[in-house]
Amino acid sequence: MASKVLFDRKWKIELKTSSKSRTIRDLKVTFNIKNTLLGDPSLASFQIYNINEETQAMLSDFTCVISFHAGYYSDNDNDWNVLFTGEVTNCYELRQQTERVWNVWARNSFSLLTQTNPSNFTVVNPISTKAILERLVKDAKSLSGSPLYINNCDKKLLSVEDEEDYSPLGTFSEEFDDLLLKHGLGWQVQQDELVVFDKESTDPGSLEGDAIKVGRETGMLTKPIVDYTGVNFTHLLDGRFRPSKIIEVEPNTIKYNLGNEFYVKQDKTQWRAKGKFRIFEVTHKGDTRGDKWETEVIAFYRRN
Repeated sequence: MASKVLFDRKWKIELKTSSKSRTIRDLKVTFNIKNTLLGDPSLASFQIYNINEETQAMLSDFTCVISFHAGYYSDNDNDWNVLFTGEVTNCYELRQQTERVWNVWARNSFSLLTQTNPSNFTVVNPISTKAILERLVKDAKSLSGSPLYINNCDKKLLSVEDEEDYSPLGTFSEEFDDLLLKHGLGWQVQQDELVVFDKESTDPGSLEGDAIKVGRETGMLTKPIVDYTGVNFTHLLDGRFRPSKIIEVEPNTIKYNLGNEFYVKQDKTQWRAKGKFRIFEVTHKGDTRGDKWETEVIAFYRRN
């Protein structure tokens, strides 16, 4: 069933430096991409086989940005999903018998978050935290548009007390931490978008677009395991799965993790085995000349 739904795989890697760009389509590539709202910035690792000297030079350029795109059926690149975009932070060559393999690591918005300071602007009048945050996002050249607020976090920011004045002193990462963490909010950069979420409330109350249906016919590889906080499962690779997206799991596919029956009361009325979950972490992995491409998903309906 699943192979009829997700078949005829398409992919490409795009490399961009300050002076040139290049697309890789036909080489053997293995990939492991983690996009998350649960910890460190999104991270990807690639093994790219038998690249030429020009590509080696681009990957070694400290300005290099790597993007991985994947999809099914369509030969139109615009129909594919962007699984990852980030700056190359490290790379080196290894030999595997007669083949040369370049190992590449990349992080999302690495220099913006760890090295770059906002413009030196100062506000001496009371100003809302939301206004400051949006000013910082506008100032960050690699971020586009406004922040994505999950579950009405924008209203929560407007409800907190205004800052008497403001002047940025650290990197963008340090400024985002100072503004949001004290109000119980977390943040993460996904591709070129700042995502702001409530660290305590993960209920998928607000729905941005339609929920993504998940079941045996869509490419489920493992039974979804449900516990007190949410669900996790492995699926054939699907680029629609991104942190902050809402999924709806087919209820008759689910398996409970009830814990130790001697210590945990098995009250299923308190456990959600169907309905909607919000994705908080996605790991895409596979081999462009291998068998399965997989996506591992962790999604919550509550967190306590």
